[in-house]
Amino acid sequence: MAEHQLDVLRLGNMASEIYKQISVISRASQKFQDKLEHCDVDINIARGVIHESSQLIKLLQYQLHYSEMENHIDRNNELIHGRNKKYGGYFAFSPLDRVLY
Repeated sequence: MAEHQLDVLRLGNMASEIYKQISVISRASQKFQDKLEHCDVDINIARGVIHESSQLIKLLQYQLHYSEMENHIDRNNELIHGRNKKYGGYFAFSPLDRVLY
């Protein structure tokens, strides 16, 4: 359960970023449809916010994708540590047994 808390946090952050993008697009499109005087400023701000938010979402997706691999590495390290404690350390093994899979 604890190992998935960061994944849930990342998903929540991605959802809030998507909501932010929808809000910014909605505001900019409303200004554009009303043909207000400085609607180009709102459109440029929307482009910047959406670009920044998209980069953050891509980063969160990358972290979410590789979190399972990191959990596997952590579990593998725990197994190695337990084996080392049980058999007296890394150098107590023969060279063939030191190969870690």
